[in-house]
Amino acid sequence: MRYDRTPPTRRDGVERDRGADEGDHQGVRLLQKRVAELEARPAMKYEGVSDAEKVYRVGDFVTDGGSLWHCSDTNIGVRPGSSDAWRLAVKRGTGAARHPHRDLAQFIAVAARGDELA
Repeated sequence: MRYDRTPPTRRDGVERDRGADEGDHQGVRLLQKRVAELEARPAMKYEGVSDAEKVYRVGDFVTDGGSLWHCSDTNIGVRPGSSDAWRLAVKRGTGAARHPHRDLAQFIAVAARGDELA
């Protein structure tokens, strides 16, 4: 049997590298790992108006007194603003329009990283 050194050709006539399949599989594995890591992160979830009898988990958001609060520590019965379990995300009233995180995409990225919200 004679070994042909020319790279295989796709139906459209474009040559492809024999090692590309191995790289493709490695790339898929890396993407699957990254997706699993992202899905394991706390999700942003709006829970409505704050309720003293409800359990809140990291990543939950509630409204209290017209402001939006981010839960930074799992809690039950802790009113937003009364402890470190909550961080102010958007202040009520006219200040909310000037809030530096009014762009929702930017706000979500900052909250997901756990950076301080200005």
